[in-house]
Amino acid sequence: MPPSTVDRRGSADLLEDRRKRALALLDSGESLNEVGRRIGCNPSSVMRWRDARRRGGAQALRVRSSPGRPLKLDRAQRRRLVNLLLQGPMMHGYRTNLWTTARIAELIRSQFGIQYHRDHVGRLMHRLNWSPQKPERRALERDEKAIARWQQKDWPRIKKRYAAGCPPSLRRRIGLPLIPYVAKTWSPQGCTPVHYHRQRRRDKVSVISGISVSPRRQRLGLYYQLYFDNIGQEEVCRFLRELLRDLRGPVIVLLDNSSTHQGKPLQQLLRQHSRLPIELFPSYAPELNPEEGVWSLAKRALANSCPNDVEELVEDVIGSIHSIRTSTQRLRGCILESGLPSFLR
Repeated sequence: MPPSTVDRRGSADLLEDRRKRALALLDSGESLNEVGRRIGCNPSSVMRWRDARRRGGAQALRVRSSPGRPLKLDRAQRRRLVNLLLQGPMMHGYRTNLWTTARIAELIRSQFGIQYHRDHVGRLMHRLNWSPQKPERRALERDEKAIARWQQKDWPRIKKRYAAGCPPSLRRRIGLPLIPYVAKTWSPQGCTPVHYHRQRRRDKVSVISGISVSPRRQRLGLYYQLYFDNIGQEEVCRFLRELLRDLRGPVIVLLDNSSTHQGKPLQQLLRQHSRLPIELFPSYAPELNPEEGVWSLAKRALANSCPNDVEELVEDVIGSIHSIRTSTQRLRGCILESGLPSFLR
């Protein structure tokens, strides 16, 4: 907003200027009532400003802001609180490593002997430049050292192989139930919105998909197949065969490290097609797979939907995937936002 349009009716400078103008009119011979009418205030206020100027001069007309109630924690205590919070909740006896306002209030009570309501804890945390955030989920079975080793050693080897002419395909499978994903929506305060939908939990559509990247022209593609049942090793092999029909030359396929990708059907497929080298992502590291971004976009498009049956769900799923498939910008964003060092130039 331009400075000229800012509403400063309550600013200290304007309030002080108003007092000076009132006393200037009073000095010119106007009555208290007339000054109050022209300034837009009570005559008693004009009288109070006049008496204040007599006692303290022009300095008495200055507007003094109220400092408000002092903070319960002084500066040193707030610094100590931040250090305690950075240690994590598990260091203070909690089972999870997530801070809530109730836990922080308990920490302040135990460490400083000061009682804080959880609503005031939120305001305190904002002053400390902390904010409420949705945590990312991580599996306890993750091997962080193995993931780092894969990124530092295996991924450079795959990139080098890719530069030699092998387009990679990064694949993932997912099941989409008839029950819709619910996303936040707007509603009047105190009126929780209600979303009605079919409650058939067993009806679902399974999707297997993969992003392809050509090594020379850096062209992006999205391949997918839909099933009405769970996806197993045979379905994975069928998808890879279709992929080989559309892509020429050697094709590097990056798969997540699950039992579905390590059975006999896949080994037989690899013996039949020598131009299909397969690399595996480290276990429990979905953030490395760009397909996570694809399904994040797809679920967002399907949120708050209301399909009556599986056929309508299939139409919704195809529509959401098609909007991603035809957008090079979205596909590129899925790769760049993944945990992989980018191979897009």
